[in-house]
Amino acid sequence: MSASSRPSKLIFHIGHHKTGSTSIQEAFATGRVQVAGAKILYPGQMSHNYLPRHFEAYAKSGETLKGAPGRPGLAEIAARLQAGGFDYAVLSGEEFERMAPDSFAAVLRATLLPQVDEASVICYVRPHAARLLSSYAEQVKLGVFSDGLAAFQTRQIANGRLLYAPQMAAWTAAFGPQFQARPMVRDLMEAGSVVQDFARLAFGPQAQITVRDGGSANESLCLEDLVMLRHIQAHLKAHARPLRHAMGWTLAMALAQSRRSGAGTKLALPRGLAEGARQAYLEDARALDAGIFASTPVMERELDRAVDLAVSEPQSMEPADHFSPEELRHVSILAELLADMLHKDSDGWRSFMLERRVSGVLGADGMPVAPRRKGGKKGAKRAGAGPKAGRKAGLKRAGAQAASVQAGAVQTAEGKPGGRKAGGGKAGKGKKAVGGKRRLKAAEA
Repeated sequence: MSASSRPSKLIFHIGHHKTGSTSIQEAFATGRVQVAGAKILYPGQMSHNYLPRHFEAYAKSGETLKGAPGRPGLAEIAARLQAGGFDYAVLSGEEFERMAPDSFAAVLRATLLPQVDEASVICYVRPHAARLLSSYAEQVKLGVFSDGLAAFQTRQIANGRLLYAPQMAAWTAAFGPQFQARPMVRDLMEAGSVVQDFARLAFGPQAQITVRDGGSANESLCLEDLVMLRHIQAHLKAHARPLRHAMGWTLAMALAQSRRSGAGTKLALPRGLAEGARQAYLEDARALDAGIFASTPVMERELDRAVDLAVSEPQSMEPADHFSPEELRHVSILAELLADMLHKDSDGWRSFMLERRVSGVLGADGMPVAPRRKGGKKGAKRAGAGPKAGRKAGLKRAGAQAASVQAGAVQTAEGKPGGRKAGGGKAGKGKKAVGGKRRLKAAEA
């Protein structure tokens, strides 16, 4: 049951990657988005990027995987939706970008949609050239890709991942008018903010929406910082990808929070690659402009703009071109020490870094206790030994706010948790089943 007279609605945000998804997730996780006279449910601690695995398991065998603290599974989310006490429920995970739309829709209809009256699926699409550049920076940061930008573009064009028009057609076929897509272009967005734009798209033109300022998340690194991260990641190649991923996030956050003595160089496409991107994606851009983005046809314009803004020569990713030999010596020594340290309880270090990030968003003071060596100086016993102790301290410090989010806290117009605790309903059942199916019947046909 809705918290007011309006029908209950599920809003499922599926990304894409590099379209401000982290900013959206942090805004809802912290209750910074409010709608006058309505209650918003955001069931989870941060993002829902863990859920594709749950969807895939259900699609394959009908198995409902169990959730974890701060990461409720399909059954837990369905129970929370069935319990009511909210007007809008929001789920957000850019990892759903890669899931087959028909499979996603089938699982959603079997589990979550029967618990609500209405639903929508929202997707942002970053223009091709800008997505190429931002994806390259992200994969370098996370230690996923270590070669140059030209090699990355060649790979992206070959795998067809940025051919959006067929993807949009498949999502539209799966959901009909319940699927909404927007180009990720700042001058089209409400107040130039992806969070405010998403809120308007999700809650409608008449909703009185307030978004408290919280800054941007996952901001782009300058060229010099990206080169430094690439150099550090080169020392971490022996470690598993999840650990390199967590370390990349941690270091990027630290770099973003520190102040540079001068302005950094903006990462840019060289003219040759920009022209290559335009040639590779022009047909797709025109199909989008004539189809799903007909009301805001900007995708071809953005390809042209990328060529106009391109730099004449490729930017160097070689550390020696940006830093002195002495600076590189210092960084290399620290990177080697870091690589050795991470071999000690690598899973614990990864958890510590992930929970450090969560505490930075949700916790009272934002920082868990740092890992300490067992038998260290005074205070080591209280702090605990190693990253596992830091993990416990970080979770404890996140306190009641994290606990309420794990239970599926409802944010009131004042931003305080409200609503009742989830009942014991089962996924795919409940009195709202007819309403949910009725409103998506056209899309199923």
